[in-house]
Amino acid sequence: MVANLFDALNSMSPQYGAASPTLFGFLQSIEPLIHREIRNSNKSSSLPVIVVRVTDEQHLLMRYNSPRKLCFLAEGLIRVVAKYYGETVELSHDKCLHRGDICCELNVIKPAA
Repeated sequence: MVANLFDALNSMSPQYGAASPTLFGFLQSIEPLIHREIRNSNKSSSLPVIVVRVTDEQHLLMRYNSPRKLCFLAEGLIRVVAKYYGETVELSHDKCLHRGDICCELNVIKPAA
């Protein structure tokens, strides 16, 4: 189901997937590029706030915050987008809104080759 969502979004706006050659690059573009454009075109949109920090070539930390608490969707989209870029990743969900944390923290790790 998440794969179908990504396919639909990517077919409507393929420039976002094409704008970055890597998963980490794409994830870094969500807030400053994709969400910014959506917010500009639809003032009533209810999007999560996503903060991404790449700690090195193999580790990315994504902080997700939304009153809708759809972090499971973020997890699924990360996995689907990794496949889109032909990348293998491991994902851990160390903090979660559903467990009372102030945001979700998703660690995305590219295993050493």
